[in-house]
Amino acid sequence: LNRYFSVNNALVASYGGEINNYMGDGFLALFRETPEMNAASRAIEAGLQMFDNLGDLQNYFLYNYGSPLDIRLGLHYGRVIAGQMGGYTLRQQAVVGEAVNFANSILEANKDAGTRFLISESIYQQIGVSTKIGRIYHFTPKGHTDRVNAYEVLIGNTGNGAQA
Repeated sequence: LNRYFSVNNALVASYGGEINNYMGDGFLALFRETPEMNAASRAIEAGLQMFDNLGDLQNYFLYNYGSPLDIRLGLHYGRVIAGQMGGYTLRQQAVVGEAVNFANSILEANKDAGTRFLISESIYQQIGVSTKIGRIYHFTPKGHTDRVNAYEVLIGNTGNGAQA
């Protein structure tokens, strides 16, 4: 996993983002909005590049561990609360808030939707026509009562969310 994290840490940074937290075999990446750069577009481009880079890592995992590596991504755009958090002996920079929880709900929705890359409505409203969108998945996120839309970002050239 360290190899996967190292590759993606550099990738996220190359799109102006930063990895804020590692959680098991996943991570939370942040892309701050600036007047010069649209956070949503950069996050989608970084995500698509992660899938493009996955081939070499899949072979490495298959050879060394007997099973391929696969990933799912969920993106959401919203405000977070950032700061130093933790106890007296261990503090780290962290983000919290509804946007963080909702991003995780979008990520988890991939399992039920049978997709690999979903974005929230707030991301969808900001992206241009250059992003290829597949199915719209309707679901009720944990802690919510209303159904929301998540949009499948198509990966590669196959038109079905599968890697080309």
